[in-house]
Amino acid sequence: MYRGGVCCIEHAAKSAAKRHGVDIAQRLMLYAAQNGECVLCGEFEPDPMRLTVDHDHATGHIRGLLCNTHNVGLGRFGDDPVRLRQAANYLERSRIEFR
Repeated sequence: MYRGGVCCIEHAAKSAAKRHGVDIAQRLMLYAAQNGECVLCGEFEPDPMRLTVDHDHATGHIRGLLCNTHNVGLGRFGDDPVRLRQAANYLERSRIEFR
């Protein structure tokens, strides 16, 4: 768990670099390009190490930085756009049908 210490920052950076090939400089460039925000919800995160490196599991391509909630959410849907659209359609229908 990240606690804000230098040791934890180094650990997170090394872990991301090992898993995704993203070093601290690349992470900071992504963070700056996204204005410190989660790509999906746009919520600002003041600590770049608290955003998760999101990647395509099939290709390994880095898509950006996400808050943990949205990174886990995409993973739960198997990174499948069809399933995500079905979920969005379900939510939209339920708002209309139950008014």
